Amino acid sequence: MSGLGTVLVVVFLAGMVTSCVGVVARDEQADPETALELDRQVAVFGAANTFGPLREKLPTGQTLAKVAVPDFATRPGQAFFFPALASDGTLFIANMTQSYSEMALTGCEMVITCFNPEQATCFDDRTGAPARFANIRVPAASGNLSTPSECPSGLRSEVPEVYGGEIDDLEVVVDEHHVERVVFDSFNGSGDVLPPPNNYPMFGSLWKQDGAWRVDSSSLRYPRDLTDSTPQGPAACPRGNCGAVTEMARLPASNRLVINQYIGQAVMVVDLAGQVLGSYKVESPRDWCDATLTEPIIASFRQVNPDPTSVLGDERFVVVYEGWGPTGQLAQEFSYNELEPDLSRRVRPITAPFHPDSPFHPAPTCGHGRTVLSAIYDDLGNLWLTAMDRDGRWRTTSMVVVKSNGRRRLDHDCSFLDPATGQPRPWGTVCETDLDVGALTGRMPHVAWSFPSAFNDPIVDHDAKSLYAVLGEGSVYPIARKEIGDGGFVFVVTDPLNPNLRRLAPLEANAHRRFVARGVIDSARRALWLPVATTIVFDGMGSDFYVGQQFNQYIYRIDLDEAFAGNVEVHDVAAPSSAASGAELAVTVRATVPKFGSARSFFALYEPGSAVPLATTTWTQGSCDQAVCRYSTSIAAGTTAGRSGVYSWHAGFLGGEQRAILGGGKRAHLIGRIVVH
Repeated sequence: MSGLGTVLVVVFLAGMVTSCVGVVARDEQADPETALELDRQVAVFGAANTFGPLREKLPTGQTLAKVAVPDFATRPGQAFFFPALASDGTLFIANMTQSYSEMALTGCEMVITCFNPEQATCFDDRTGAPARFANIRVPAASGNLSTPSECPSGLRSEVPEVYGGEIDDLEVVVDEHHVERVVFDSFNGSGDVLPPPNNYPMFGSLWKQDGAWRVDSSSLRYPRDLTDSTPQGPAACPRGNCGAVTEMARLPASNRLVINQYIGQAVMVVDLAGQVLGSYKVESPRDWCDATLTEPIIASFRQVNPDPTSVLGDERFVVVYEGWGPTGQLAQEFSYNELEPDLSRRVRPITAPFHPDSPFHPAPTCGHGRTVLSAIYDDLGNLWLTAMDRDGRWRTTSMVVVKSNGRRRLDHDCSFLDPATGQPRPWGTVCETDLDVGALTGRMPHVAWSFPSAFNDPIVDHDAKSLYAVLGEGSVYPIARKEIGDGGFVFVVTDPLNPNLRRLAPLEANAHRRFVARGVIDSARRALWLPVATTIVFDGMGSDFYVGQQFNQYIYRIDLDEAFAGNVEVHDVAAPSSAASGAELAVTVRATVPKFGSARSFFALYEPGSAVPLATTTWTQGSCDQAVCRYSTSIAAGTTAGRSGVYSWHAGFLGGEQRAILGGGKRAHLIGRIVVH
């Protein structure tokens, strides 16, 4: 989960449905027994008459269907949060407080929204029947579905009795009985906001019974359940308090769940029944920029993601700490060893709490710099670290630490224990990365580019060897990986899709903003889901705020095979992954580039540790087979003579109308590296 804010606010600065024949229901009430039919590249789902002046073609050219869903609405005080997707195509959306802070409760219930446009798979507790759209309410220990039973609305100072829960994260798992489940956890459920029996659970799951997803009441767990579950329980959840849990991650080899503790300064690993199998508590650091400040910094675990290439006995996961430190947010990698018999030793740190560093984006220094917003592994185990400018420009980049021959350079260069001293490396350690995807440099007008605002975790499409960068305002950038042999690869970033959120119905009274917190991919159906949240104004703890409000929320579905079909398409790349010092470096790309602009397309090579191009050259267009053409370039022999190391390169292809690069046209950016020996 991503977040910035007083306690836990998701980063907004900073997974689908097959196409069906028929006519789309556009801004009309549809028959609830009939599947919603789609024939457009993008669909937006919502309540009838809430789509405003949104047009049926997006600014980036994709066709759009506006689909009204009967009874589409969140419960009072709830806002869409993180999504998850079951194998039957059912989408689940965790419901967060409308303040996007768990400490500022705005609703009276604990809710997971369920939606399936194809069939009625969501149990509706209001009707007792399956529906395509339903808000599945998780009961408190008393059995009550709301606290109080009738949720009031108004300023919190006027209606202080609003005591619902929130859902912080969802994970789709398959248990030991081969039953698919949607596991959830809750920040407020892990503490003592409400005493029993009015308290909501901190952990539990949905399962599919009689064709409909509903709460499995036998799965609900409270903090004391985790404390008493195993000998490691008291260390993870002392005295029945699990430290305000936030995001979860499923470890791929053991099928265990890592759960972050925001206040407890710890991570814990549990099985699918909530039994504690390991935990690790970090020591509070002191200010590493000002030695005169002795007050410890609360190391709040905010985000966690697993390495999908992990093996049993060494399952890696990466965390991001909340941004309280003097140089901003930090990342750290851990390992879980299921084979270790001592539960207290199963979780261990692999790296120091670190800042990623590249020549193009130096790590933060005391007083200014960039900061880690999110960290996630792709399907090869490459670690992506998204960073954002902390100096006010609000532009982002992703720095990549490549996994090669089963290792990343962090294992040695940024290890938790310094081999030279045997002591832990300090907080704020700077660690070098391998590739910089986005905003490479501003020194050349053709090379300068970036993601224009902070985005959430890149969303990994494991089957298609690609990722999608989703910005808070909803734009989606495709990032494809092209293999070049010898284990090398090139990342290709093409033009974004703009869902045009600003054209939806105007914000309601007391609403503040509308944005995307995260998306999820359904690889089987080749689609991307984006829940759109609407939130209130919240000025931090101690401020007054509105509770019990109902705002329009939306869900976008993007057809991944069709929505980006008009972009520059890179079919394959031939480039060296290694070369001898001083050798000629030749690169060939087969691509579809509408109206190729040779004068504005380029290839730039950077020597190790430098953000200034060592050499630049243009592309020569060769033979074409219909729209697919060969483009070739080379760096002269002798350019790399005398210096070995890892060179990075960046190529830009610009097509479309002959306009300035900032004015439009189709673009593709290719980012790669060459090991010179």
